[in-house]
Amino acid sequence: NSITGTVNISDDATNTGLHYFRGNLVNGNTTITSNSAAQFRESYTSSNTYNGNASFVRNAGQVFLSYDHSMILNQNLTVNSAAGITFSDSVIFRGSSNGIIQQLGTQPIIMPKILIEKSGSGNVTLNDSVSVSTKLTFNGGNIISSAPDYLKFLDNSKNSGSSATSH
Repeated sequence: NSITGTVNISDDATNTGLHYFRGNLVNGNTTITSNSAAQFRESYTSSNTYNGNASFVRNAGQVFLSYDHSMILNQNLTVNSAAGITFSDSVIFRGSSNGIIQQLGTQPIIMPKILIEKSGSGNVTLNDSVSVSTKLTFNGGNIISSAPDYLKFLDNSKNSGSSATSH
């Protein structure tokens, strides 16, 4: 699907089934809110590409981002949760504009695989700490962090591709 405009998806607190958001190209800002005990799977069976800001709010249930395919972001990523949001696969940051990663709740942000593929002068700024559990790959652009918003590598995680122009 190719969607132009703002996307707001929210489930009812009485929902009991799985819900998915997959295979979409969104040309606008996206907010997805989980209010029920159900499970939400983003990028299940095919990747989503977000050309605007992407926000994920977990009030209840479980939220899986980049469930079994990459989540592709060209601007900002915001999560808002005390617990229950899990990044399962790669998170890819593309595009020429700057992006940010931020957590409005209290849950730590842990991503297994991050790919930085920014073009031009695009960078990714951490407004909260982000941990890498498997691998961070640099293919263009920089990650900007500062105290107390650190980039952390968990045990046995690694990085590749870093250079003077991408680090």
